[in-house]
Amino acid sequence: MPFVLLAPVVILALTLTTPFAYRFVWARTVTRSGPFFGITLSVGLIIAIVAIFWFLAVLNGVGISQPSAATAAASARFESVMRFRFGIATVLAVLAQYLVCRFTQGFLGR
Repeated sequence: MPFVLLAPVVILALTLTTPFAYRFVWARTVTRSGPFFGITLSVGLIIAIVAIFWFLAVLNGVGISQPSAATAAASARFESVMRFRFGIATVLAVLAQYLVCRFTQGFLGR
């Protein structure tokens, strides 16, 4: 199940690259880049950790054993739940990071 191993890395990478995209790609003017990146990356790390823990919370109590033929449907459902949680966690983490960037830009622009 490499999806479970790669998903936290993807969530972390997308969350931490949002401030750089906000600063350099979108048509935004950030007056002080140093404090902007310091604040947004620190808060972004916290947002990513919360999103990763929420994504992996579904694995609580799941043991590792030899699957039987009867568990194929349950495995497919579990995979579907993991993909759904990954999508929700990624979108909400990036959206929260965007809002932090927007707030920080307004705060530093004063």
